[in-house]
Amino acid sequence: MHSIKIRLNVFAFILIACCCAQLEAEADSPAVARGEGFTIQQSEVEKAAESKLKELELDQLRVPARIKKQRHLILSETMKNLAAEKLLALEAAATGISVDELIERDITPRIKPLTQEELDRLYEINKGRQKGTREEIIDRINVYVLGQRKTEARKNYIEELALKYGVEYSMPPVRFDIATAGHPSFGPEDAAVTIVEFSDFECPHCSKAPAELHMVYQEFPDKVRIVFRQYPLWMIHPHSPKAAEASLCAAKQGKFWEMHNLLFSGQDKLGNEGLKEKASQLGLDREAFDACLDSGSCSAAVERDLEEGSIAGISATPAIFINGRPVETRITYDNIREIVLEELALRKQKQ
Repeated sequence: MHSIKIRLNVFAFILIACCCAQLEAEADSPAVARGEGFTIQQSEVEKAAESKLKELELDQLRVPARIKKQRHLILSETMKNLAAEKLLALEAAATGISVDELIERDITPRIKPLTQEELDRLYEINKGRQKGTREEIIDRINVYVLGQRKTEARKNYIEELALKYGVEYSMPPVRFDIATAGHPSFGPEDAAVTIVEFSDFECPHCSKAPAELHMVYQEFPDKVRIVFRQYPLWMIHPHSPKAAEASLCAAKQGKFWEMHNLLFSGQDKLGNEGLKEKASQLGLDREAFDACLDSGSCSAAVERDLEEGSIAGISATPAIFINGRPVETRITYDNIREIVLEELALRKQKQ
């Protein structure tokens, strides 16, 4: 009985200490709003804004990657503009005319004026979005579309000249250091090409990416390795962080990819009970899986992926990196395959 009283006294002391600490924290937090019958403290505001503040912190991490990609884009565009000027000068000299005359002869005829039918159709589409008379709106449409056609005609002509004069662009692509060790993967460890996918199990677009990646892997099984990393967009997909943890809890029992497939095929059942049901479907040790999921023991690993993905500039999913190169196009078999072939060619050149 004496020992029970001691334990109760200790428990009471701890409870009082915790309450005092909370009261002290609240007392230290300044009031930022008051009204009749209520006070709002700074700490209360920060707690309510916790999710948005977390996203802001991740956005700060993305800034250097954005600048790195923008710098590369500026250099690439400048390189191609300089090459275009030299190609036009070469072709003009070869034909004995000025560059302006060359443009008038070879590019201007490619710029087709808009037909009245096209103008009428575009006017109907845009009349509710623009201000002005019919004539003013049509005039703006005409200027805009002709400008696009002029740009496209010049681009196509420069590409033809680049082929004629054997131009090769060799500016290296932008790359990021993406850690792969310890993350779920398949394919040879020493593969020539490593594809890292950052994904969200509640994202509809993400559910389609694995099939595209798997087709690439099937074509290059000895040369491609696929690595999966977590990037749950909790702001729009509230079940995604726990689903990410569930995949890692399954990984502890050697069933990551099986859980990965179940999560993507059953995105309508990603609540805790749905996740545990999927564990049963896979024949996992439910006691161990439930303890892992309920304790949040894998949440730190998910947070690390979020931070490292943000450092590489990720803000949407799926996000793919091929040998560190961010894929800026749609995640399709053809687009991924094209970059894989480029990487294999680069590797061959270095050998």
